[in-house]
Amino acid sequence: WSYYSPRLAVDNNRQVRLEAAGAHWDLLRRSDKGSLQQHLPRFFPQWLRSRHDENREVARICAESVSAVLPDAVLSKAIAHYLAQILQRLCKDVCAKEASFGDSAVESSEEIRGRRDRAVTTSLRCMADCLE
Repeated sequence: WSYYSPRLAVDNNRQVRLEAAGAHWDLLRRSDKGSLQQHLPRFFPQWLRSRHDENREVARICAESVSAVLPDAVLSKAIAHYLAQILQRLCKDVCAKEASFGDSAVESSEEIRGRRDRAVTTSLRCMADCLE
């Protein structure tokens, strides 16, 4: 899941992003605390970033899943603990070349650009939110 989730979360299709957010939440609900702690560094940046999706419904589901799994006090501590890793991942996406967001042999440049723009926009919003 950690391989596909980042790509699905910035897909151009709102329904794909919505389904990915729902699937992510379902996986989290079924995870025990130990498993969650073990895998949190891998998916935490993307999970936080998805709360800033341009689509309100996608952003709401992601925000609800974060709040349900990590209450405010725990979330603040988790962000502080993983801040360097969060920023590193988000900066990597902001600085990534457009080509890394798709395959020009099977997708149009507009689709790839849209995915990259979404990743950059949500990453910047997430960085600002984490640094507040």
